[in-house]
Amino acid sequence: MGIRETLNQNPAITTGATIGIIVLTLVLVLYLSMGGGPSVGGQVSAKAFFTIDDGKNYFVDDAAKIPPFDYQGKQAVRAYVFSCNGTKKVEYLQRYTPEAKKKLEAATANKGRPDFGIMDQVQFTGVEVKKPGDKDWVKQNDERAVKVMQPQCNGTLELVSP
Repeated sequence: MGIRETLNQNPAITTGATIGIIVLTLVLVLYLSMGGGPSVGGQVSAKAFFTIDDGKNYFVDDAAKIPPFDYQGKQAVRAYVFSCNGTKKVEYLQRYTPEAKKKLEAATANKGRPDFGIMDQVQFTGVEVKKPGDKDWVKQNDERAVKVMQPQCNGTLELVSP
């Protein structure tokens, strides 16, 4: 027996499921309209780690900044900091290609209505990563990027938040 036949023979289940979906949708809409969930162009900005010296040192800045960007006369890129058994270390770096950065800046120029289609495309095709000390950047959609973004730790590993 298929789903359609089951639902036709059990109208109470159909009604209950429909009401449940409506209630969940209303709860989600209320949650998002009252400031819950991710903020797009809001006043409060999340923070992220960045580096200008290939991960030897890092600093905290606005996560909305699109790396690479100028910082103290040098190019800053995003730094992903992890703690391995309590010792903090930059595990990998991230930046946008010049073309992707231009597209992302254009997509986010209108704070009220960013172009999420372009933003998604750029996240998939325009991001590069590398390990600190490595010479070459790897596209994030390249199979080698998985190894680059995999933290090395024998013990307790945690992503560090700024």
